[in-house]
Amino acid sequence: MERPELVRGSPVYAKFVERINRFVVRCHSEDIGEIDAFMANPGRLGELLIPGADIVLERSDKSTTRKTLYSAAGVYSDDTLIGLNTHHTNRIASYLLKNKLVPGLEQVDVVDSEVIHKRSRFDFLVSEEGIPLFLEVKSVSLSGNGIAMFPDAVTERGRRHLKELADLSRLDKTNIILFVVQGSGNDLFMPDYHTDLEFSRTMLEERGRLRIIPVGVKWDRFLRLSDCVRLLT
Repeated sequence: MERPELVRGSPVYAKFVERINRFVVRCHSEDIGEIDAFMANPGRLGELLIPGADIVLERSDKSTTRKTLYSAAGVYSDDTLIGLNTHHTNRIASYLLKNKLVPGLEQVDVVDSEVIHKRSRFDFLVSEEGIPLFLEVKSVSLSGNGIAMFPDAVTERGRRHLKELADLSRLDKTNIILFVVQGSGNDLFMPDYHTDLEFSRTMLEERGRLRIIPVGVKWDRFLRLSDCVRLLT
């Protein structure tokens, strides 16, 4: 599997101006001028989307019928590039899993993706020592003082996934939730109680029936995913 890249084609560098709504950000490029770009990350991102922040944009396919020609791909927080496109998270997770880069999941093989079980859909069906397990992936962009936190917006869907994964776990093997943390400058991971108390409570209640694995990833200077993966505690 090819190494994931932050953007397809040539990146466009701009300055963040404002967030128009949940899915559109306004930026300014020295070469292009004012740009409205699609934002695939529905989180609040208040600590990242600061006026004047350096942002990386991806130009969409010319044949697209979208109103915005560009998408927000990443933003710099100090010198760290944080990926913004949550649609890419499963591709990142697939690359990490298939290349045995996730600490503790070296024996896991990907069997299938976007798997439907009864009324639920899970990101991956994996196999560990011949035992099938479900694996769900969450993208994390919120952090501060070396602590990564999830979620940064209320997520009833995320809370429901925790319960469903826990209920489907076996006694000898538990299902897995993989938190992909953007940026490698964090040491700790915790649920964000202030943003979503119900999700945080559920995560603590079900941690004995789930394998919760938070890993930090980073992008190199060529905007490609680095093989340097850090396990958070």
